[in-house]
Amino acid sequence: IAFIPLLLLVLTGLYALAGFWLAPKLIRAPATDYVRTEMGKELRLGEIRSNPFTFELHLRDAAIVDGQQPLLSFRHLYVDFQAASLWKGAYTFREVLLEEPFARAIIRGDGSLNLADLLPKTPSDEPIPSVWIEDLAVTRGQVNFADNSRRLKPEKILSPISFALRDFRTTPEGGGFTLDALSEQGEGFRWQGQVALQPVASRGKFTVKGFKARSAYEFFSDDLPFELTAGQVDLEGSYDFAIGTPAHPLRLDATLPTITSTGLALRARGVAEDWVSIPSATVRDTRISLQKSDVSIAGVEVNGLQAQAWREADGSLNIERLLAPPLAPRATSATRGPRHVKAVWRPWNVRVATFALQGGKLRLEDRTLSPAPVFVLAPLAATASNLSQDLGKPVTVTVTTTINGKAPLTLAGTVVPDTASADVQMTVAQMPVADLLAYLPDYPSTELRSGTAEARGRVVLAPADAPGPELAFTGDAAVSRFEMVERKGGRDFLAWERADMQGVSLAMAPEDIRIKRITARKPFIRVVIAPDQTINLV
Repeated sequence: IAFIPLLLLVLTGLYALAGFWLAPKLIRAPATDYVRTEMGKELRLGEIRSNPFTFELHLRDAAIVDGQQPLLSFRHLYVDFQAASLWKGAYTFREVLLEEPFARAIIRGDGSLNLADLLPKTPSDEPIPSVWIEDLAVTRGQVNFADNSRRLKPEKILSPISFALRDFRTTPEGGGFTLDALSEQGEGFRWQGQVALQPVASRGKFTVKGFKARSAYEFFSDDLPFELTAGQVDLEGSYDFAIGTPAHPLRLDATLPTITSTGLALRARGVAEDWVSIPSATVRDTRISLQKSDVSIAGVEVNGLQAQAWREADGSLNIERLLAPPLAPRATSATRGPRHVKAVWRPWNVRVATFALQGGKLRLEDRTLSPAPVFVLAPLAATASNLSQDLGKPVTVTVTTTINGKAPLTLAGTVVPDTASADVQMTVAQMPVADLLAYLPDYPSTELRSGTAEARGRVVLAPADAPGPELAFTGDAAVSRFEMVERKGGRDFLAWERADMQGVSLAMAPEDIRIKRITARKPFIRVVIAPDQTINLV
């Protein structure tokens, strides 16, 4: 009996020796071999310290190295394992702390991800063990991300990153988490919610603050038809994600109450100046369903948009270059995702219930003529309803503006984006005839002094391949206070107080004009027959 305390003391000493001295060696060698064998990389481990009595473990300065650069690393890992795991039926951790983790994530030129090299060569089909983590914290993390499969090869650094997981179980209950990250440009990201692994599911909320439009362009430039040069976006929303049954393997529903942008600017690829600027815009009540491939947006509001558009000498529109096709298909990797996830993709259905523009300004220039006439539409207000990605579907639109600060203009009707066709009712008043001289016959011996035009009627812009005229107007028009004088001498040549034209039918391409009735008030014309029998009207 007397030797029992001594035996217990010896056993305790051996246990302490194994825990304090042998356990770190048993961790270092197998871990290093595993990383070398399964991942083909080098594992570097600093201090390993364990306490066999409190079941605590400290690992410092660990890194998985590719060449001379770390792929993954951390400064300090602390694990507090609970002996209660023996009777709780789950591996229980009171606390897990990861300090200063680092990841270098690179999408290679072929579209593969470098971190995928760390996946085991022989995936395990073993079930997920039962684990309970009471408190997990990640502090001062950093991710360096680069996409070399993109034309601009963008890079982004996220630091600091913090992550917290509370009362997490690998059973269906899961646990709550919070993720905060900040980019080097001051872009803020926050993600919090619940996550579970059996089955894989998560729901929660996310917030993005000050996300730079240029960042989006650099990562998605190969897919965008234009270049984003300035601006930032704020958004917040909620989501519900799950990988479920074979019939519905992947489900993601998201709701974003508001998406706001400020200072957006865009241009065509390869040009030196912005063509469109949007001081502020708001997208309201966006709902996304991955399973249904559906996006619905309740409304889009744009304030202060400024744009410049022109028709080139060959008749093409510069705005068409903002819708140019992608430069080249993006490289993709043959690497497959998880074997149990098989997403079924179908065409997306995108709908926007209403669109509204206020306080806009549009500068139009017709470079088919010389000198090129310029029309400035400001302030510009417009609405559209029932928009969708089906560009062949008519869209109801209204436009209210003033041309060159003088002529009020309203349009209301339908537009078909796919064919660039329109059928609208138009009203324009007080339009200076001088602003239209480039489109009127040239009489070198005369000079226009005054005159304003107005019109009310239907304007039809037909598709290019449709029979009949490309542009047609039917309605009424009038020209008031018209005065034209002889360039030499300045004498009155042609004038009237008002001329009303009813039943106007005007067509272009081919040109044709018909007027049912003209009523002129106080008309004047100077007719001179010279001694040589010539007449000034010719």
